Formats: sequence, C-alpha cells, structure tokens
Amino acid sequence: MPLAGHSAPAFYIVGVALAYAWFFLQWPFWSLSLVVLAAGVLLLVRAWRITSDPEAKTGSKNKAVRNSIRSLAPFPALKFLLLLTGLLLTSLALQWQLQDRYTRAEDRDPITVQGRISGLPENFGDYTRFRFHPFADPNSSTQDLPSELLVSWYRNAPELRPGQTWQLEMQIKPPWALVNFQGMDKERWLFAEGLGGLATVRQGRLIQQTSWRGQLDRLRQQLSGDIAVADSQSESLGMIRALAVGDRSGMNREQRDALANTGTSHLLAISGLHVGLAYLFAFGLARLLLLPIGHRLQNSQLYCLMFGWLVACTYAGLAGFSTATVRALVMLSVVLCLLLIKRNIRPLYSMWLALAVVLIIEPLAPLQAGAWMSFVAVAALLFWFVPRRGHNNSVLARSLQAQLAIMCFCLPFSAWWFQSSSPAGLLANLVAIPWVSFAVVPLVLMALALWPIYEPAFYGLVKWAAYSTDGLMLLLQNLGNAVDNYSTLLQPGWFSLVMAVLAGGLLLLPRSLRLQLPAVLLMLPLLLPAQATNAGKLQLEVLDVGQGTSLLLQIGSKLLLYDSGPGDGNGNDLVNSVIHPAVLASGFGQPDRIIISHADLDHAGGLAGLQRRYPEVAVYGSFPQPRAGIQACDDRLGWSWQGSHFAVLHPSAYLPYQGNDSSCVLDIDVGQFKLLFTGDISTKVERRLLSRKLDVYRILLVPHHGSRSSSDPELLRATSPELAIATAGTGNRFGFPRPEVQQRYADAGIRLLSTDQCGAIRLEIAAGGQLQLHSARRQRKAPWRWPAGGDCP
Repeated sequence: MPLAGHSAPAFYIVGVALAYAWFFLQWPFWSLSLVVLAAGVLLLVRAWRITSDPEAKTGSKNKAVRNSIRSLAPFPALKFLLLLTGLLLTSLALQWQLQDRYTRAEDRDPITVQGRISGLPENFGDYTRFRFHPFADPNSSTQDLPSELLVSWYRNAPELRPGQTWQLEMQIKPPWALVNFQGMDKERWLFAEGLGGLATVRQGRLIQQTSWRGQLDRLRQQLSGDIAVADSQSESLGMIRALAVGDRSGMNREQRDALANTGTSHLLAISGLHVGLAYLFAFGLARLLLLPIGHRLQNSQLYCLMFGWLVACTYAGLAGFSTATVRALVMLSVVLCLLLIKRNIRPLYSMWLALAVVLIIEPLAPLQAGAWMSFVAVAALLFWFVPRRGHNNSVLARSLQAQLAIMCFCLPFSAWWFQSSSPAGLLANLVAIPWVSFAVVPLVLMALALWPIYEPAFYGLVKWAAYSTDGLMLLLQNLGNAVDNYSTLLQPGWFSLVMAVLAGGLLLLPRSLRLQLPAVLLMLPLLLPAQATNAGKLQLEVLDVGQGTSLLLQIGSKLLLYDSGPGDGNGNDLVNSVIHPAVLASGFGQPDRIIISHADLDHAGGLAGLQRRYPEVAVYGSFPQPRAGIQACDDRLGWSWQGSHFAVLHPSAYLPYQGNDSSCVLDIDVGQFKLLFTGDISTKVERRLLSRKLDVYRILLVPHHGSRSSSDPELLRATSPELAIATAGTGNRFGFPRPEVQQRYADAGIRLLSTDQCGAIRLEIAAGGQLQLHSARRQRKAPWRWPAGGDCP
C-alpha cells in the first residue's frame, strides 16, 4: 500500500481546486493564510493527542479504542496534509503572479531597461516578438518591473538570439488586452503564461552576445533557420519548423485558417501526441537494435524504456519545454515509474497522479486551455475503452471510436475556451492524425537525429516531410472549404457547461444502457444558436477592437455593421476573433449591411476579412478611389428598416476625398430617438453639419476617438446626447479620449463611456425607451482582469 493511499493525488487536486475557488471569489490572501494556519495547528494537535494517548502506547483491553486510534493515523492525516499543501502552494503561486505585474498605467514615458532575451524570438515579418527578462536595478525606476515581459520590436528589428543581453528603450504597459462579451480572453493567457507586462521597443543596444542560459534556445533557433532554407519550393517549411522546434512564426494565414477550419491545429504544434510518438519510435528502434542480443542482455526492456524516455525529453527540449510537452513528459514519466516499480497500473489512478504532478510543477495550468483539453481527452479515451477491453474491433473502427469519444467529451470544453467547433473535425482528424503520426513526424524525428551528423540527409528528410505536409494541407484546405468555415459557439454558462459535460459522459457509456437520447437533450442548450431579439428592441454593441472602431447595431431582425476595426488589409485583422463571434452572439449569421466610414486602417483594416467572411453582404464605404464590390457611402445614400430610417449626412458626393474628414456620418432615426455615428470627422466637418441644423440625438459615437481636434462644444450643445461612446485602445499612445475632450462632455452634462476603460459596451433600448448599459470588463470580471473605469456600467 502506498504511503498515502490510492486517493492521495485526488486530495492534492482538491486542495488546488479550493485555492482556485478562493482566487475567483477574490477573498483576501491573509484570510486564506489564517485558515491554513488553523488547519495546520489542528492537525498537529490531533497527531500529538494520538501519539501521546497512553492506551495507544501500552495497549488497552478495549480493542475498539485502539482500532479507532489507528484508523486516524497516519493515512487520513497525510491526505489532509496533501490537501493543505495543494491549497497553500497554489494560492502562493496565484498571489505571486498577481503581484508580479506592471501596474503604472499612467506612466507612458519610455524607460531604458537592461535584460536578457528568454525563449525563441518569433519573426512575423513586420515585427519580432520575444520574451524579455529585465534585470532589476535598485537605483532606478526599473526595480519594480515584472520578472518577464512580452516585447514587440517593430521597424526593422535586428536579428535577435536567445540569451542575448540588450539595453532597450521601451514603452511598457500593463498586461491588458481586448475584452469583449464573447471570444478569447488574452488577459487570462498573459496571466497564465507569467507575462507581467507588454512592451514596445523604441531603440536598443546589444550588451552581451551569449549567455549559458540561452544555449538550448540558440540551438533551436539555428535548427529552425536551417529548416527554413531547406527547400524554396515547398510552402510547408513553416509547419515543419513548428513540428521540429515549436516555432510557428513561419506559418502563413492560409495555413492557420485551414487548420482552424478543420480542427487540426493541435497536430501542427509540438504537443503530447508528438512527445508520445517520439517515445514510441525510440522504444521501437531500441527494441529492434537489441533484438539480436536481447536474450543475452539483462534488463533489455529497461534500456528500451529509458532510451525512449530520453528521446522524448530531447524532443520536448527542442520544443523549449513548452507547457504541453512538460505535461506529456510528466504523464509519460508517471507511467514509466509505475512500470519500473512493477505496480499494477490503474488507468484512473495514473491520470490522477499525473495531474497532481503537473499541478505541482505548473500551479497556473488550470488557467490554460491546453491543460484541460489534454486531460479531458485522456479521460474520454479511458471512459470509452477501459470498460470495453473485451471488444476486438478493427484498427479503423477503434480510431473512429477514439475520435468520437474525444469529440463528444471535448465539445463542451471547446465551447467554453474557444467558442468554436469544426464540422469537418471528425473526418479531418481521422485522416490527419495517422498522416502526421506515420508520414510526417517520423521524417522530422529522423531529420533531427541526423542534423548534427550528416546535413545532406537532414535536408533531404526535411524536404520529404515538407512535401508530405503539402499534400496534407491541400486535403485540409479542400475539406475546410467544402464545409465552409468553423462553427462559432456561444460561451456556455455554468449550468449549460455542466449539463453538456454530463451529456458527453452519457454518450460514452455502453449503448445497452440506452442513455443516448437523454444525453442529446442535455447537449442541446450548448448547440442551440442565439436568437435575435424581438422587433421592439434596439441593441448597440460597440466592440473593443483596440485603437480602431467597429460596432453592431441591431434593430428588430436587421443587423448593421459599422466599420471593420484595425488590420493590415492582408488578413491580419479581428474579423474572426472579435467581429464574427459578436455577430453570431446577436443571433445572426451575417450582417444585413456593412458601412466602412473611411479608408484608414483602424476603420477599414478588416474589410478584406469581412468580404471573405460575408461575400454576399452589401458593403458601402468612403474611399479615395472606387473599389470593386463596394458602393459609395455619401449623402445620396439612405434606406429604411422596419420603421427606422438611415441617412448619410456626410460626405457630399461632389467633394474630393479628404481622409478623416471624408468619414461617412450616419444618422439613424428609430422613431422615439436618434443615433449619430461620426467616424473620424474633425471640427471643420462638425461645423458644416451644424449649418444643417442637426437634431437632438440620444446616442453619439464620439468623433475621431476623442481627439482634441473633434467634439466641438457647439456640436455637443446642438446634439445634446444622453450618452456618448468613444472607441479607443486601452493605454493608446495618443491618450484618446483626451482629458480636455472628456472635460467638454462633462461640462455639457453628457455621460461619456470609452472602450479603453470599459472594454466592449452594450446598450439595449426597449420599446418603452428604457436604456440598459453593460460593459465587458465588468460582466467578464476576473481576478486577472485589468479593472474597469469607475463610470463603466
């Protein structure tokens, strides 16, 4: 019997769960310390009373008393101690990360910092991103910097190498990100990755070229560079780099979209599957090499196991010991240790033990989607196959069963973490998993083994791996196009999530129990799309797209999208990550009309992405030159939707294009009140509009994000809005909305909200005229969330 029993790992896991419950409730850390201290004192008192009991020492005629004392020690006490350990260690890790963050949001002046590049820098063409470990200087303002920053270097960044020491002039800001009512939570990701701040380099000077700390990462960078020049014909070398050293910066937008659309992104990044494959191939190779002398060699099985484990560790090292590979190594090590000590391996116990060890090594793992998906997938396979050991199905049938098991059980967690699922995922993974496992990964592993020995063989194997990946990508792209794009699901509430997880478990039970129909019914709330609100309700959602503009206006059964948010015009935009999830959450498949106010990239950068996503939707915009498929947005345009009237007040059809001052100004009359969307117009255009005797508006979109050259006091007096909303990026370098502009609105008695303080802003106006306001930073409140502004609803 093990020291603390088979359930010991579960007690540590319960302690971790309690720590996270405390964390999410945001109770003060000192109260948790008191609880742990009191529990520890009670445990010591109880142990002292047991060991000092005279009947326990001398023996008692009363056997029942002796047995009751023995039942209290030592195992229950050790389990309770494990629970307290998990509670305390996890709480300390969470509290440390909360404190290890840059908080001087008001300080926007660049500072000079010395530090070391950690990890593998990622080159994305127009900028390089890397992790940076700043050195503390007690004599300067850098002494309170976080232990690690995520740094971006734009404008011709030099070649950066891991382990280099640089002196950088940087503008640093807290670890904040976009916060919308749906979609990914990057602030959580930054917290879980231990990144305490974001920085942008102004200029830098190399201090030291090499450091012993970056040796492994420099090796990875050199290997990535050699792979990148292996073949000029293949487009898949970026994915081979991802499989070899975990460098995904070489993958283009089309490849990323194809993987996302088919639910196969996990295959083209080093994960637990690839570490397991490396172990299996190494173990098989060792068995093959030792086959002639294995019968004469003692412990030949042990040598094979250890060789496989060492190769798996080496492969994980080439991936930079990423979180996924560390989890896989822990699970593999637990199983091997149980084999070596000749224990009867119980699958569930092995999984609990591996999870406990992972939580010891990575206390923040529960905040990462990968940790959940890894263990949920293992649990699904155990749930499906262990009770069916006697079934003797074909390999194809068992592969299909494994995919079904993982898909059923992982769907609720995929909806929770990613708000997406792939209709083509089952078929794509059924083909892609064996393709990658038996055609691509073996070639990559052999190439890695031959890289330091014989370069021609290395380049040849990399080419063959790339050609094989080319064929796979062609198949995945066609499959993704055949089923359109991936489906976006609404993030479920706690009730829907629990019901869906229960449904996934029921679907994995034997068919003879006849629980499939109840399981489907329990899964329905997760799969049902959002329903559009009724015709008597108006909803405006101003999205948080950073320093840019994009908003959705829903009137009855119609949806208008005004502006596309920032982007580079080449696919790097927020359409798939922010705009499309918001459209689906509103209960629509696509907008009914798209208006692009003007050509600046902070308003029109996502236009190409919108046209790809919604090719049949009519688009109107104000641009210097006519564009194919886009109709002019000028003062000749107007339309009506369900009793509401839309009119463009500016620009005139006969004026030349004037940049910001040619923004499409939209007047919306819904009967009881009016709304005004202004784009980036300046006071010059505002005065022109005033000459037309503007009406009173209930809602005003603040012109030009709140710059000092807009929001003329005369405009505010004439329009007298009840609410004004500014779109601005959190901590933007322009300081929008400017303090003097905020004062103008305050002097006019107008309530001003801004996305830089509130995240996305949603307002609903019922038929009776009641106004309801919500902000994403308050609605998605979390311990790691940068706090909302004081006036945010």
